[in-house]
Amino acid sequence: MTSCVARSPLNINVIQTNLQHKQIAAATLRRALEVNNKTVALIQEPWIRNNKICGLSNICGKLLVKPSVDKPRTCIFMPNTITTTLLNQFCSRDLTAVTIHTENNTTLVLASVYMPSDGETPTRELAELVQHCETQDWELIIAADCNAHHPLWGSKDTNKRDITLATHAAANLIAGWHVSNEPSLADHRRVCFQIQHKQKDPDLYRNPRKTDISRYTNLLTKALSDGPVTDVTLSTNNIDLNVALLTKSMLNSYHSACPTSISKDPGKSSWLSDDIRP
Repeated sequence: MTSCVARSPLNINVIQTNLQHKQIAAATLRRALEVNNKTVALIQEPWIRNNKICGLSNICGKLLVKPSVDKPRTCIFMPNTITTTLLNQFCSRDLTAVTIHTENNTTLVLASVYMPSDGETPTRELAELVQHCETQDWELIIAADCNAHHPLWGSKDTNKRDITLATHAAANLIAGWHVSNEPSLADHRRVCFQIQHKQKDPDLYRNPRKTDISRYTNLLTKALSDGPVTDVTLSTNNIDLNVALLTKSMLNSYHSACPTSISKDPGKSSWLSDDIRP
């Protein structure tokens, strides 16, 4: 495995692009990476000369690809500010995968995948990577050139091949996914998005011992005197209605008289489910 440096927060710009082995497309991508030096590039069909990926070196980052692979069709450019590990055991000519280690101890895998139109989908390496991520409880984002067919762009048939795939939790980290209008100087337009760590909402609770009893009593008395509670409780419908109105009045009064607090140790109250929490 190959490692880069420095652990950083999960707030990453991502470019997903196919360069079609073109020098001018590689130069255009290089310029974009120089302008924003914290951008990750998930690349398919890079520009190659003498069996080496060219055009993307010496720009404050590292080009990750399986060592000694013949004419690679995938690679990943990673800024030096992001800690990564190349998952060599799953990489191939058509798959490059890395892990990103985040401050909140989440392991996120980014994969650049090329799927030939006449090849099997998914490839063995991709299937093994997905299974490994499931076993390790890692999140996974796959950026793929799937050679999708559709009459809208001139194909004679249709095949179901996606562009960006993600596990459920990883999908919740993706923001601003869009097809860029900026010229890529290749036949493929870039896909751009951000990976953002969304802060978990604080664990709120109410401590009944801190209830302002006087306020609660006054609020409940007023609610019951103003409300449409009826004294006629002979029928089942009236009983159910009065119970519902009384319960609502008691809860509203309690919530107003007992403010919420932020739990300092959610682990101690994890047994309190949303259904039984006051």
